[in-house]
Amino acid sequence: MGFRYFGPIDGHDLGILTHTLKNIINIKGPRLLHVVTKKGKGCSFAENDPIRFHGISCFDINTGEVLPKKSSPELKSYTEIFRDKIVELGIKIVVSWQ
Repeated sequence: MGFRYFGPIDGHDLGILTHTLKNIINIKGPRLLHVVTKKGKGCSFAENDPIRFHGISCFDINTGEVLPKKSSPELKSYTEIFRDKIVELGIKIVVSWQ
């Protein structure tokens, strides 16, 4: 298929992740980086109940209680923020790669 595969690597080890990204950034052509993470890592509520906390909205960090959703149009969801940033970075990466 013409792409280079790297991984799998531990996505929770920022040292390895950063090192790997720095090493593959200048490789020409398509690259696939396989990063493995554990859902909810570092949050005991999510680690103990990953199904309940998969895609959850805001919750109290001390109790794990789900908080009511805020219906404010100026507040972006995590997904919207992530999408916008990926699109912004994608454009920069594609332009710099060509």
